[in-house]
Amino acid sequence: MKSLWIIACVLLLAGVATAQEWIWYGGQMGVYFSETEFNPATTNLDTSPGVPFYFYIVLRDAQVATVGGYECSFEYVPAEVFVLAVIGRTEGFINFGTIQNHLVGFGEPLPVDGNGDAVFCDVLNLYLGSDPVDLVMGPSDPSTGDPDHNPWGYTWNGPLIGDGIDPDILLCCHLTSGAAGYPDVVATLNALVVATESQTLTQVRRLFD
Repeated sequence: MKSLWIIACVLLLAGVATAQEWIWYGGQMGVYFSETEFNPATTNLDTSPGVPFYFYIVLRDAQVATVGGYECSFEYVPAEVFVLAVIGRTEGFINFGTIQNHLVGFGEPLPVDGNGDAVFCDVLNLYLGSDPVDLVMGPSDPSTGDPDHNPWGYTWNGPLIGDGIDPDILLCCHLTSGAAGYPDVVATLNALVVATESQTLTQVRRLFD
């Protein structure tokens, strides 16, 4: 597994970057159940067991024009949701981590829109439980925010991004919940589950056809 620092070193060898620098605030990272509307209403989803759904990892209030990569992790509490796929939003999307532990570099920098927002990826999920579920976001593992994995000796227990213009510039991200430097709930699945016909795994696979 790699960190953004390792990714930055790879880009350095490719002649893309020249020096490492740490800048504290890069924006707010969170999860929304809409790919276009980023507000409190779209951090909650009424869903049903067996029905696939997407959420989107989004950067808000971005302090850069383009993003070169990001680090974060997420988990469901309780763990009643299966993460089926992660689909990147830019060419060369490479995750050196796992499906829920993102250590991502972008081959092509991802532009930030005029509102300061950028959608990093689409995450396909399947809910199989019956209880309310919290989605908690935090740092990747390993994290460049761990002083053992960065050359600056800083500690940051939260998501990070790399500047798309100079990927050696790494920025700490607060969460859209308002949390800064610690994991927190950024989205939920509604407790009032409406009974519907469950989809089969064959129907889920058709989403990829």
